[in-house]
Amino acid sequence: MSLKVGHLFPSASELASVLYLALSPQSLDDKELQLLGRTHSASDALQTLAEARRLFPGRVSVDLMLGLPAQKSGPWLRQLQELLGYCDDHISLYQLTLERGTALFTQVQRGTLPAPDPEVAAEMYQEGRALLREAGFRQYEVSNFARNGALSTHNWTYWQCGQYLGVGPGAHGRFVPQGAGGNTREARIQTLEPDNWMKEVTLFGHGTRKRVPLGELELLEEVLAMGLRTDVGITHQHWQRFASQLSLWDVFGSSPEVKALLVQGLLLLDHGGLRCSWEGLAVLDSLLLTLLPRLQEAWLQRAPSPGQGG
Repeated sequence: MSLKVGHLFPSASELASVLYLALSPQSLDDKELQLLGRTHSASDALQTLAEARRLFPGRVSVDLMLGLPAQKSGPWLRQLQELLGYCDDHISLYQLTLERGTALFTQVQRGTLPAPDPEVAAEMYQEGRALLREAGFRQYEVSNFARNGALSTHNWTYWQCGQYLGVGPGAHGRFVPQGAGGNTREARIQTLEPDNWMKEVTLFGHGTRKRVPLGELELLEEVLAMGLRTDVGITHQHWQRFASQLSLWDVFGSSPEVKALLVQGLLLLDHGGLRCSWEGLAVLDSLLLTLLPRLQEAWLQRAPSPGQGG
């Protein structure tokens, strides 16, 4: 079972107020855990969760995975209901992604396991989020649910396109390098394999595998895609931090395609900004297929022609 600590290098006096633990039991079914290659059992997961809550009351988050091969909605919902009896005030629901090179990917490719059914996964997600809403959880982000104000401030930085460092194998970062002589934000990716990452740190002083400067349009695309993952969406003030010359009204206000999404009740664009409705959060990927091209089009229309300077 994986574990994430949501604060780096706190002092002892800070631990009680800023530390949270994210536990990933991923399933409460032993057969599903074996399928995922996990070495813990459902009983182990619940015992660990109980101990974590004893040590850090109110500071424990749990993850549950959906969309596994041959997984059915009813048994999965019963797992989620059981987890509600053990958890604190934060739950994340993640759909399985078949990663090339994993044993599970190979089994599906060979036909020894059925491919995950996207329609069943969508049903599980919809029924799961409805169950959590009835239990008093706010879906404040596509995959994350909290009650009693227990939002993850650690992850909120990602969704608000703040700057952050990625440290460790496979970590991602977004920041403006100090002393680089400019103000361009970079996307940085650390080497994935732990052994190789440690060798590179020893040899070069870091394990950064890839550095990609982000242009203004690329940054705006991230602001749009990440901000709409949250239930508050993108306020006008937040958007203006990244696009001072191009308002949300300029980009989306006159688009017939966007107006259709507004009429359908999937999006809201008003004095508060741009955001998904509760229904829209469930289909954000499809909404972005309309919104991102409109942003790109608006950006090109605002860009100066060659030879005009600017």
